[in-house]
Amino acid sequence: MTDLTGRRILVTGGQGALGSAIVARLSGLGATVVSNDVVEPPASSGLYVRGDAAVPGVASEILDAVADLAGGLADTLCLNAGMAISK
Repeated sequence: MTDLTGRRILVTGGQGALGSAIVARLSGLGATVVSNDVVEPPASSGLYVRGDAAVPGVASEILDAVADLAGGLADTLCLNAGMAISK
């Protein structure tokens, strides 16, 4: 089994069904995982940063927040966020 202890990982779209499963799996492998989404997480969801990575300038703010929360820059990005298109 892979040991991710010491790794800092950002998961975008981390509050959806797939994103929360990714967060749980990576956390279970020992990584420090920061979840990002545009919706508020449940109170017990762990490290979280709210923001829309599709908005210019917000992605760098998210990465700065990850560095503050996780104790350093993210080693890995899991770009799981989707987008809704209204017609």
